[in-house]
Amino acid sequence: MQQLIGVLLSNAVMASVLALFAWPLSRWFKSPRCGHVLWTIVLLKLITPPIFDLPLPLLPPAAATVEAPVPPVATVLAPAPEPSSTRGLSSNARSNAQSTREAPNAADSSLLRSYLSNPWACLLGIWLIGAVVYGAFQLYVTIQMGRLMKMASPDPRIDRAMHRIARKAKVKNYPIARVVPWVGSPMLWGMGGTSVIVIPQDLFASISDEAADTLLQHELAHFQRGDQWIRILEAVVSTIFWWHPVVWIAKWEIEVYEEQCCDAWVVQHDYSNRRRYAEALLDTVDFIAEAPDSSMPLAASGLGRVLLLKQRLKTIMQGDVPKLDSAGKAVLFSALLLLPLRPNLVEATFLSLGASASTPSSSVAQDRPTMSSDVNLEPDFQPTEPVEYALAGAAYGTYELIATTGYDVALRDVVSQKTTSLKEFKISCAAFAPVTSANEGQQFAAGCQNGQVLVFDCTKGEVVQELGDFEQPIHSIVYSPSGQHLLIGGEDGLLVSIELGTNVTKKLPLSMASIRCVRFSPSGDRVVVTEETTWRDKPTGRVEVLRFADWQRLWSIQCPQAIGVAEFRGNSDDIVTADWDGTLRVWEGDRQVRSEQHPKEVVSAAAFSANAFSLSEMISEDQP
Repeated sequence: MQQLIGVLLSNAVMASVLALFAWPLSRWFKSPRCGHVLWTIVLLKLITPPIFDLPLPLLPPAAATVEAPVPPVATVLAPAPEPSSTRGLSSNARSNAQSTREAPNAADSSLLRSYLSNPWACLLGIWLIGAVVYGAFQLYVTIQMGRLMKMASPDPRIDRAMHRIARKAKVKNYPIARVVPWVGSPMLWGMGGTSVIVIPQDLFASISDEAADTLLQHELAHFQRGDQWIRILEAVVSTIFWWHPVVWIAKWEIEVYEEQCCDAWVVQHDYSNRRRYAEALLDTVDFIAEAPDSSMPLAASGLGRVLLLKQRLKTIMQGDVPKLDSAGKAVLFSALLLLPLRPNLVEATFLSLGASASTPSSSVAQDRPTMSSDVNLEPDFQPTEPVEYALAGAAYGTYELIATTGYDVALRDVVSQKTTSLKEFKISCAAFAPVTSANEGQQFAAGCQNGQVLVFDCTKGEVVQELGDFEQPIHSIVYSPSGQHLLIGGEDGLLVSIELGTNVTKKLPLSMASIRCVRFSPSGDRVVVTEETTWRDKPTGRVEVLRFADWQRLWSIQCPQAIGVAEFRGNSDDIVTADWDGTLRVWEGDRQVRSEQHPKEVVSAAAFSANAFSLSEMISEDQP
């Protein structure tokens, strides 16, 4: 959701910039077509998905660049650009969120308080409420207009006139025309092939056939230009950006230039009747002034506002409408090139995720350099900038942990976009606490490169508890589903169980050289442990499945490649393992039953945290 809001806000900024250029340019070229297209582009920019970043080095130097020292060779987890499927809540986080629907009211009330205390969350709520209300209003008016159109009736005089006008203008497909007793102005209403030219019955009866022809020509001009589709664009944009002044300015400007374009179309196809057309407009204005209700439906294109009538009559009588020259076409083409761009307010020399604390509306820089997990990094290798390789989400989705190279981990509040750097702790793995009656899911445990195990408070971004210093790098950490135990694994075969609350710590004997990954089963009665291996020394994988109650080994798995992550596939006995090259294997006991190839970045993310990625959901269900 935060990404969508960021895109909408960046589009709003870009549309405002375009509007600043559209205002003087549309008056400089004095071409109604140029002005109409420029302001239409402004509206299009608001809903055009950004494809390319436009770096704008406008941030002050206070937005400090985070340096990224390289971790030791043995602990590099193949950082790579974040896959699109990992953005937002992880699969484990989604499943946890599903299971917490029956959580106590205390957790829900705490979440509500956190949203209400955040001004950005309140603004987002107001935005959505306004969009729903205005969208409902537009839908109501459209439905009412559809009902009223059932009262419309055909008129042979209008049918003959439409046929004559269309043939003279060489228009093959033209809308039908209907006479109604309840509108105050001629209009084109509807969408596409269902558009209808609506003529007030009393107005049509009070003017001559020649004057009626000019009014029908004007509405036919709207249809030929496709203005009915512009009405749809305006409805969508004004619903989403109902609060943005540029939307309403653009709608006004589009109407101004639209009417001028239609006037030019009428004069072009019936130049000798310019005076008759001007007189018909005056008669219509008199009729509208006496009509009890002259308001226009939202999806209708009429004859324009009375305020613009003087300039329009002057242009019609002169019969000389400026055309779009080469310079105007160049300007329009340049404006179109801006549609897929997104402003990215960053320092020119720092475009990575580390700047997200200063630029919450900008997303992660694209096309970052990728470091492959099968490349042996030399100790003197120095990357030019941090590269994100994992993103873990809390159960409620209100907090995220972002891991980049160099043990640079940041905690981000999804709602407020506040980012706290935790680089000083050199976090190598992390796990969010599950939502229980004793814990509202606003804490996470972290294993550090120096052997410390810490508990952080998400709301403060501070350490609230130290669970031990094991003097060995911690590779994996995970909560039990009940939230009562914490299991950690690290170098030299370190496997430790910590009972939370009492902080009773048990070092568990396991004949493994080094432990890479530990995971609980969904029921919490079993544990899977993987042995740490490197491609340089031992390119094979070993997995142990243990019973949590007494740590008795249930079975072992020997894998052909080095394993980065292993987890249970649901509550079954199946185990899913992931090689560092992205090969996912499914095991029934110690027998491999299938394998699939996936991006290696998934393994790096899942190895950092169980809340980052679920291997089980990557397995295709349509294969045996």
